[in-house]
Amino acid sequence: MTQRFHGWRLALPSIVSSLLLLGLCGAIAYSLHYLQTQTSEELTENIDSRYAAGRLSQRVEELLLAHARDATNVVDLQKGVLDQLERMEGLADKATESRLVGETRSEFNLYQGLWQQRKSDAIQHLERSLRFSNDLRDFNNDQVVLAKRQSQRTVEKLAWGLAGVGVAGSVGGLILGVAIMRWYRRGVRSLHVHVRAAAGALGQDLPPVEVAGDSLEELRGRVQLVVREVETVVLRLQQSEREVLRAEQLAAVGQLAAGMAHEIRNPLTAIKMLVDTQREDALSRGIPVDDYDLIRDELKRVERSLDSFLNFARLPRPEKSRQDLSRLVRQTISLLQGRAQHQKVKLEFHPPTTPVSVDADGGQIVQVLVNLALNALDAMPAGGTLRVELKAPAPDAVEVDLLDTGPGIAPEMLPRLFEPFASNKEAGLGLGLVTSRRIIEDHGGRLLATNRPGGGACFTVHLPAA
Repeated sequence: MTQRFHGWRLALPSIVSSLLLLGLCGAIAYSLHYLQTQTSEELTENIDSRYAAGRLSQRVEELLLAHARDATNVVDLQKGVLDQLERMEGLADKATESRLVGETRSEFNLYQGLWQQRKSDAIQHLERSLRFSNDLRDFNNDQVVLAKRQSQRTVEKLAWGLAGVGVAGSVGGLILGVAIMRWYRRGVRSLHVHVRAAAGALGQDLPPVEVAGDSLEELRGRVQLVVREVETVVLRLQQSEREVLRAEQLAAVGQLAAGMAHEIRNPLTAIKMLVDTQREDALSRGIPVDDYDLIRDELKRVERSLDSFLNFARLPRPEKSRQDLSRLVRQTISLLQGRAQHQKVKLEFHPPTTPVSVDADGGQIVQVLVNLALNALDAMPAGGTLRVELKAPAPDAVEVDLLDTGPGIAPEMLPRLFEPFASNKEAGLGLGLVTSRRIIEDHGGRLLATNRPGGGACFTVHLPAA
């Protein structure tokens, strides 16, 4: 009985200390997990707000650019701005953010009230709206940076606190062991808990956590459990930080692409206007204009490449309505008739006797068909046949096949045909087919490509029937 009593007196301080240390580590782990969740939610909200603000500025810039070109139909662009304003109003959760969104909407409402009557006054309000939307984007950028820094500081403090708890536990265990050894001539050799989580650990692989000792096995198991939980939380923080960095990189690439496209398009338009003016002057004086025609054709090629890049970067949502697919195919053929005759390519299309209707954006479907047909014409520079077949393989689906008599798709290109920037053309960007597939998939359909057994390529467009 005395031995049992002395055993409890020997074990009680260690048990109490172990439980206190276990509870403290558990509290720190819970706090770290809670702060990580709060920080992750704050970062996610700030990233969403920054992305929406960037889209709003982009929409307003597109509307200003349309007015600069004296475009008459800007209703769709105005609707795009209003949609982004509604999204920003739903995301605005800070006073400055709400104020900037309100000022942007106020200036845009004034612009909408004046744009059909007093264009110059309306443009001024639209430019103010752009300035406020840019301020909103910059504010959200600052909020993301601030939240990231706050997260790093919080994790750094908690890491140092956890390291302090580990050191305090080690020192306390050592002192307790010495005291028990002196009092009872017995004791604990060592209890060493080493937790290494300094400020730089979040960017590196975490070292293993070691817990060693010849006694207090139960305490050691519990501490190991807590440490594993801390490791899990820290790994989640690392993943969140990597996701934030990736989102920042993508946003920077998007902003760079939009800026570069804007900077290229403006001088390109000016050059085209100068070339057309000089060409008309040369024609009036009876001077050959072959060089001007060559310059103009090359400028058009640059502009097509730029349009392909912009369509890939920000493809508009389809505005669907009931469309007669036969009419869209005939429209496509009429657009290609001149080039086909020049290349001595025969265009064949026999429309079905009954209408084939789809719910689709007619302009986007024609864009896809024209792109596929142009690829077929590129494959037949010396002539051939391009046949378009329209059929309904199922009651709820329609199919458009474009079959050419060219050399077909190269075997090495066939698996990567719909990958971005994959092209075997000398002047191709490799974005046309990618954009076409995105358009068809946005309509709930599929775009497929195969080689025909007798030679040539076949592109098949599947669309849901109306």
